[in-house]
Amino acid sequence: MDVKKLKGKRIAVLASRKVEEMSAIIRNLGGEPVVRPAQGTVYLDHSQLKDDIVRLLNHQYEWVIFTTGIGVDTLYKAACELEQGNAFIEVLGKMNIAARGYKTVNMLKKLGLRPIVRDDDGSTKGLVRMMEEHSLEGCRTALQLHGDPAPLLIEWLEKEKAQYKEILPYLHTPPETDVMEQLLGELLQDVYDAAFFTSTPQVRHLMMYADEKGHGEELRKAFESKVLALAVGKVTAQALHEAGIERVVFPQNERMGSAIVELGNYYHSKKDI
Repeated sequence: MDVKKLKGKRIAVLASRKVEEMSAIIRNLGGEPVVRPAQGTVYLDHSQLKDDIVRLLNHQYEWVIFTTGIGVDTLYKAACELEQGNAFIEVLGKMNIAARGYKTVNMLKKLGLRPIVRDDDGSTKGLVRMMEEHSLEGCRTALQLHGDPAPLLIEWLEKEKAQYKEILPYLHTPPETDVMEQLLGELLQDVYDAAFFTSTPQVRHLMMYADEKGHGEELRKAFESKVLALAVGKVTAQALHEAGIERVVFPQNERMGSAIVELGNYYHSKKDI
């Protein structure tokens, strides 16, 4: 690309995966990427997975709410390891399925399944909005998460008086304290022009750390005036808004490359004003 829309911009990349790919795109646009992982480690929780699969296979739920494509895939693979892959698909086919996000819907489609409810905008808030057309009072509901809490969904399920059980195929451990300390200090010292968030745990870990250190409000003010928050998509942008950060740039299509290009367009449009 001829126009270096990120020329002179220093971008903090808070991801721990695909950082080389993101860094290359930033450099191609003239920017300087700095990797500061704020997500920690994601690992498969084998301790509960088998029990969760057995409960599903034993028809213990009337509804299942899937929030991530990788969650659907992980549960299916776990069922296959138990030699119950076909039974898993058959049971889900008889349940009421709700899904958030295009990746989740696509993964269900690969298994020959279609949700009867899906979000209208790729966000948890959008899923809750569409779920409101259904009554889950007293319904046994499995809520698949990706190791991160979903307060909006849980609040709605409790309001509906649904009997829900959280299924967490993956769990997140906190990032390294020294990395968080360095990142927080750099954000407060105006080292970066933007911070790139690629998942909701990154938002949660950073803001929790800042609040614990007594710099939460200072960091929120920095995001409103000095550092621009870049989100990979609507879900992460929503998490930033809920954390008190209003000035957020994100693409309509949830793609890392699209987000970086959107950031470049944002800065380029500012120059034209």
